[in-house]
Amino acid sequence: MGESSTNNADSTVGEAGVPDYYLPPDMQFISWDFPNICHTGIDIDYKLTGYDYYDRELSWSIVEGPEGMSIDSDGTLHWTPESEQITTVTVNLLFDGTDQVSKQFNISVDDSKCIFISPDGNDETGDGSRDMPYALFEEAAAEAIYNMEGGCTVYLRGGEYTGYMSWFDSDNYPYMRQLNLLDLEENDPVTIRNYPDEEPIYNLTGTGFRLYNDFWIFYGLEISGGTGSEAGGLCLGGKSAAKKMYVHDYDQSYTNNPTGVRISGDAVLDQVIAGDNYDRDYPTHHNSSNFLFYGTGESLTGNAYFIDCLSLGYSSVGFKIKHAGDETRLHIHKCADVGTLMSWGGAQNQTTIRNSYFIASESSEKTAVSLSVTDPTTDGEVNLDEGMLIENNLIIQPSSEGKATAQASWTFDTTPETPAYWRGNTIESYATGAGNIFCAGEWTSNTVSDSWTVVFEENTVYTTKADTALIISGETGSLDDLFAYGNDNETFSAPGSYEFEVAGVAISVDGGAASY
Repeated sequence: MGESSTNNADSTVGEAGVPDYYLPPDMQFISWDFPNICHTGIDIDYKLTGYDYYDRELSWSIVEGPEGMSIDSDGTLHWTPESEQITTVTVNLLFDGTDQVSKQFNISVDDSKCIFISPDGNDETGDGSRDMPYALFEEAAAEAIYNMEGGCTVYLRGGEYTGYMSWFDSDNYPYMRQLNLLDLEENDPVTIRNYPDEEPIYNLTGTGFRLYNDFWIFYGLEISGGTGSEAGGLCLGGKSAAKKMYVHDYDQSYTNNPTGVRISGDAVLDQVIAGDNYDRDYPTHHNSSNFLFYGTGESLTGNAYFIDCLSLGYSSVGFKIKHAGDETRLHIHKCADVGTLMSWGGAQNQTTIRNSYFIASESSEKTAVSLSVTDPTTDGEVNLDEGMLIENNLIIQPSSEGKATAQASWTFDTTPETPAYWRGNTIESYATGAGNIFCAGEWTSNTVSDSWTVVFEENTVYTTKADTALIISGETGSLDDLFAYGNDNETFSAPGSYEFEVAGVAISVDGGAASY
């Protein structure tokens, strides 16, 4: 059945209990973004993002700030300034009352650097002020942002918008195009957000928001519909952030990879929900996804973090990696997918998928979590033979017709030094075929290798077909054969019941069926 790499892995185990290779570069942090520009008389209402690899309880506090500023338990800052000013803020983030990190930043209260858009506005007669807002996020607003050279906040008032966006038509939409040429700075980003306590819904008749340069922040918007090649309702590149967003119903041919939220760079997503983004004419093709991450690209480096994000509703894939490589790596933390055909698809060196919930559709015939062949890196070099960390997740394949709950295949015929590392997961499978828990093999277009390497330890598994739970390189094996690839694995005899909350949505799972 192939040899276990447990001994190799154990030789380099660090403090986190796994080899250091699998760990993200920062074990705790407060994200780079903050409410840099705000308007008098308007609550800043901005959620900071904290991350802790060990998943300890997070406690926020304000060390320095203006009178009247407060911070919620989830890191949301509140303050309604009465006058224009620049104020310094320092916040602390405590982890289970022990370790802590701090962040200091300046907030500028500057009404002239705020732009307003409203369903009652007018792009011809408005000037973008609170009293005379624009009507849409199109040329008028883009021109105002461009003339400010960034460093501004765009507020969308509550209500519905229907707009057509064109980002690359320099004749008819010159300022929309120019936004992707702005040279923004980390301490002076552009924030496009909801007016606090209001719910703007942006209905797309063309492409979605497409910003590929650094330091854009999207906050508190609902984006619906849209169509366009290699795109989605929200596309971000470089060092950017999206928070408290809902992106849904992007429809385009599967040949153009329709998606809800597409990321190419070291972005931070926090409490983003994406659902029902797929090709309506070919709904089962794997090119459709709710979240799509590009791990390679020109001048892209760093680490992207998806934190407390939810793939909810239909698509072929919930979270997907395409164009994987070494330039930018993805870390999934406390996220969930409920209802897609395949909760996770794609492989990338040093990706971490942790503390998350993956419940495939009850009608799915696909794999719940698939570490599978994805597009190679540039210049013909394929380097996806190194490992990923899949740790402390709930993974459920509720369909009796489904394939393996966990599947992995790589693109080389050689055994990787750092294999896929499955640790501490709870796995339920109702599939009845061979390989109903785990299928793996080293795949190329010409051959199937006769061995495969994986670390599988401290996992808890439920399956009604334990004798055929495993397939490795075409050979069927039992659950005991899979357990031999690690230590301290266990079985449980009856399906579990689970309750959890992701992105503010309460979800229950009983007998493999999810409800919310």
